[in-house]
Amino acid sequence: MLVMSLFFFVEKKAAARAHSKNLSSFCGRLLEETEDELSEWIKTSSSELENVSKALCEDISTHCRSTSATIQIDDEL
Repeated sequence: MLVMSLFFFVEKKAAARAHSKNLSSFCGRLLEETEDELSEWIKTSSSELENVSKALCEDISTHCRSTSATIQIDDEL
């Protein structure tokens, strides 16, 4: 029983690491794809943290514009 519990723990930890790596890669690609637009937005707008998040997610990138955004993001991970 202990061996089985240890196996599931290791398996979950590996899955969490893989998901974290995929999420990090997605975020890096998103910033790379939107770097110019985000830079321009920061130069011309108020750059409060909440506004930057909204601009990146809703205004500049298309990933958060629809209710299917979660599906699109998951597919890209």
